[in-house]
Amino acid sequence: MGFLILTALGNLAMVQAQKADPQALLLYNFGKFADFDHGGDQFTFAILGNASLAINLKQISKNKKIKGQPVQVKTCKSLDQIGTPEILFVPACKSGLMPQILDQTRGKPVKILTEIPGGILGEPNLKDGPGTTIL
Repeated sequence: MGFLILTALGNLAMVQAQKADPQALLLYNFGKFADFDHGGDQFTFAILGNASLAINLKQISKNKKIKGQPVQVKTCKSLDQIGTPEILFVPACKSGLMPQILDQTRGKPVKILTEIPGGILGEPNLKDGPGTTIL
């Protein structure tokens, strides 16, 4: 009986994972497996302007930890709300803000993930000074 219940729970988790937003799942998994200079008491994702992605990422990361820290997901409507997250997601529609984003995050331990084809300035993996990595 116990095996049957565990199998049913495993199948339910697999169905829920299949329904999850693939972009949110990718961000969450990137956070789990990438190297970070993490020193805070939370692992923070900042999502610039994409509220639905933030909601889906919150759902995926609810009650989970990354690098031993609880996960915080915040939606940023403006650049002054970004702060110093471990991961900053910049959608293609916000690509025009990249010069300001780079200025604001320069020297901070922030990984910037974008939807911009070919990466920033045509470089798919650009290290922008100490701290900031753009992918």
